[in-house]
Amino acid sequence: MKRTTLALVGALLVLLWGGVTDAMSQQFTGNVRGTVSDAQGIIPGVTVTLVNEGTTVARDTITNEVGEYAFPAVAPATYSIRTSLPGYKTYEQRGITVNTQAALTIDLVLEVGTVEEEITVTADAPLIETSNASVGDSLDREILETLPAP
Repeated sequence: MKRTTLALVGALLVLLWGGVTDAMSQQFTGNVRGTVSDAQGIIPGVTVTLVNEGTTVARDTITNEVGEYAFPAVAPATYSIRTSLPGYKTYEQRGITVNTQAALTIDLVLEVGTVEEEITVTADAPLIETSNASVGDSLDREILETLPAP
């Protein structure tokens, strides 16, 4: 009788523990991943930003050498995704819904933008004064006396 009760309690514990570990293994997040490319192919080094539209909390990542990015463990919500890289137009997509255990693949295609450069020129005073028509300089007496006579 004791053995039967002990076996029954043991089996019950195994069943309960199995249910607890199964519940603990449930994921309540999703993930977002994809590639960034342009008309020529993949683009490494692009900053990709995922923004929760409800809380405005942002996460950043940078594409790897094959143009891939990934945001693991993303809480369920509505997001926008944005890219930035000098020489390309900023890309933004809104209304991306991430659900529990969802694995979204969002491939982004960038367009070439304008190249912006800032040039700083530093110069000395000009050798010729263009704002004044006078040409000359004043010499003091000592300099005049030391000049050789013609």
